[in-house]
Amino acid sequence: MSLINEALRRTRDQSFRGSPPTHAAAPSYRLEQSLPIRSRRFSWLVISSASAFTVVALAVLLVQLRGVPANPPAPLAVPPVVVPAPAEVVVDSELAARLTEQMALTAAAKVAPVPPTPEPDPPQFTLQGITREGRNFEAMINGRTVRVGDEVDGARVIAIERRLVRLQHGRHTVTLPWL
Repeated sequence: MSLINEALRRTRDQSFRGSPPTHAAAPSYRLEQSLPIRSRRFSWLVISSASAFTVVALAVLLVQLRGVPANPPAPLAVPPVVVPAPAEVVVDSELAARLTEQMALTAAAKVAPVPPTPEPDPPQFTLQGITREGRNFEAMINGRTVRVGDEVDGARVIAIERRLVRLQHGRHTVTLPWL
């Protein structure tokens, strides 16, 4: 096959040059029925496009034959909901009196919440001195000797330093400086 293609190529090249062919070809031998490569590609393109169109047309035809609508129907309108008017209620006077009495008792039983009482101010503390023994500090507050963790008049000692004492009284922190 490659020999034939090579011979055809030589013939084509020589025909453009205008020179006679170098080989002796039989006058009855001609390749007029074959198409050039571009027209072969074009024919494949036409055939594949036609095939694709045919497949799509068949699919549309099958959908229509089955009765499946191409466009779905619009959603159905839902009628508005009609709420009937409430019927007249007949109340027994005895029952109404008992219910009112129970509601009054329930309301009386509920106690209004008591507002929280404000926390009293911390008592007066007097720092009378700070001593140190090694790493341990002691302080004299209101005439009592205390260490960290002890209590004085409802306040807990949280820190004793060289020049001050800190006390925790409820939510308040009291700092007593040594002057």
